[in-house]
Amino acid sequence: MPTIMLETKVGEVMSKAPASIDQGLKVDVAIELMQQRGIRRLPVVGGSDQQLVGIVTLEDARRVMPAGTPFYGAGQAAQAEIPDVRRAMSSRVVTVGPEDSLAMAAQLMVHHKIGALPVLEQGAIVGIITESDIFKFVARGLPPLQTESDFG
Repeated sequence: MPTIMLETKVGEVMSKAPASIDQGLKVDVAIELMQQRGIRRLPVVGGSDQQLVGIVTLEDARRVMPAGTPFYGAGQAAQAEIPDVRRAMSSRVVTVGPEDSLAMAAQLMVHHKIGALPVLEQGAIVGIITESDIFKFVARGLPPLQTESDFG
């Protein structure tokens, strides 16, 4: 399996056109978007060119929500109390390109103890590669599961 991971490009396995969020939006908007999409992290963009400035996880977003603030969805809680996404995001983002190997992406995730890497091409976000994407790729190469009756 290691050889195939060296030969396979991130662009072949990544999730294309991932959702992202502007750093100036409120954290409850990020939480709602992640819940709607069934995802755990969002690339954060900012500036007039909407370039990658960070990444926010569902856990990070929930952590900065003020204690006792009811969450009713985007725009429905007391907006003055809810911080912007920039307060919850990590601004030190490790990225890869679509032509980088899947092995390199996996090693970066292990080394940095992270579960996803935004994929950038000429500075623009073109995808995201997650630990789930890599697991699915590896699982496709495994033999079919044996049933209990196969064990006697």
